[in-house]
Amino acid sequence: MTVMMKLTYIDKLGGGRLRSRRRFPKDVRPVLGEEFFQVPMKAREGNALVTERERTLAC
Repeated sequence: MTVMMKLTYIDKLGGGRLRSRRRFPKDVRPVLGEEFFQVPMKAREGNALVTERERTLAC
């Protein structure tokens, strides 16, 4: 039996790569000059991906 879960803020890119992408709040965007926080994920699946996602969201 396989359990599937959708991880929020994770996008699939070409070649099986993944990235974490989250929008900055509107009041912060002018200060940073960016609309999104984007980080390529090193892990591709399993517990390592969930752990890396949690670390990225904690920043």
